[in-house]
Amino acid sequence: MLSPVLGTAFFQLVGMGMTLLVGVQLARYLGPAQYGVYGTLIGIISVAAVLAQAALPQLLIRDLAPLDAHSEHGQIALVFKQAARVFVVSSVATLVIVALVMFGASGDGPESSRESWSWVFLLVIAFALLNFVSGALRGLHRVAMAQMVAAALRPAVFAAALLIAGLVGISMSASNALLIQFVSLVIVITTGVLLIKSHLPTMPRQQPTRFDAPSNWFSDGVPMMATELVRTLDAQVAILILAVLVTDADVGQYRVAISSAVIFAFPYTIATLILMPAFAKDYAEGNLEALEKRAQAGAWWSTGSTLLCLLLMLAFGENLVELAFGADYRASVPVLIVLGLAFLVQAILGQGAAVLNMCRRPTLVTKAYALGLVFTVATGIPLVQLFGYLGMGWAVLIGMATRSLFLWLCVRHAFRKNVALGMAFRRVWVGVN
Repeated sequence: MLSPVLGTAFFQLVGMGMTLLVGVQLARYLGPAQYGVYGTLIGIISVAAVLAQAALPQLLIRDLAPLDAHSEHGQIALVFKQAARVFVVSSVATLVIVALVMFGASGDGPESSRESWSWVFLLVIAFALLNFVSGALRGLHRVAMAQMVAAALRPAVFAAALLIAGLVGISMSASNALLIQFVSLVIVITTGVLLIKSHLPTMPRQQPTRFDAPSNWFSDGVPMMATELVRTLDAQVAILILAVLVTDADVGQYRVAISSAVIFAFPYTIATLILMPAFAKDYAEGNLEALEKRAQAGAWWSTGSTLLCLLLMLAFGENLVELAFGADYRASVPVLIVLGLAFLVQAILGQGAAVLNMCRRPTLVTKAYALGLVFTVATGIPLVQLFGYLGMGWAVLIGMATRSLFLWLCVRHAFRKNVALGMAFRRVWVGVN
């Protein structure tokens, strides 16, 4: 059986591959304009789901873990009941907000875009509920299972459903794609619930009448939700800005670039997944020299691999994109190259976020993402107005570079260690100081 660390890494990597496959399918089935509509709505759904889940995934991890360790099934049942009540309230409030946004946008855009809104409500709840189930599994010490459900099974079922829809000749539109995604999520969520029930096969009839776990969910949940909201906005803000400033077809081109950019993120992700447990171990043992060496090795691996991918994309990008997504998306290659440069800068500056998270400095990571988000938005709007969706790629590069540099400086300030490309940065630092 896979260990939690290896299982998590395995399912994360499988999920990345399946997500790329889903992107290829949707781009081919929908075409640039409808794919742009789909991407815009998924961006809105992703942000709204963070509000609907109200930090419950993180709170469940925190409060279920000690109860599960002591087999306090009665208390676990009460935690789930309290979480369910919070989920209902937060979901209703979020849907009211979404309805107001929908009402404000109902007069804009093509009819197909407005029709797609009918699935937004259900998908907001489905996205949030899947995260709820994943958090519960993690809290019950089923970390690999949680990653399997959320990262791997979710895109795999969606890819299979899209394939079946294509084989039976269903006419594909953004609205139909959202419908298929909702059905897929129902299957995945049901699987997750069954896994939770299999871990808790019986509950005592005489359950405690009081939830003994910490009850300050509001005060603890607000900063947790703020952190998750910043991360989600960082991932979705480019699409949301483009949805306002350019055509649906241009949004579709940019979304293809994002889907293809997973090849640039792959080396950094592998390094992060492998090194995070080692960073935690080195920090616990006070061995910061070993941590620095590991981080620099990860930076060299990530940089070399990302640079190789970037060179391949420069040489064969148009052919590869046409082969995978179709000839309609050849125009996405320039912004894909810019995104590749953004991931290269991130690789050069090293595993700052992983180091800070494993060394108990998560607040600094949140600040870094918030800073990067501010720079992306501040530069993105004028750059898109000047250069179209290509300008959004440059804004993302600026935001990622700002975030990565801030993380590098935070590690340097906190531990006097360099997690970027070893000796070259060391010589610069020594020369400055």
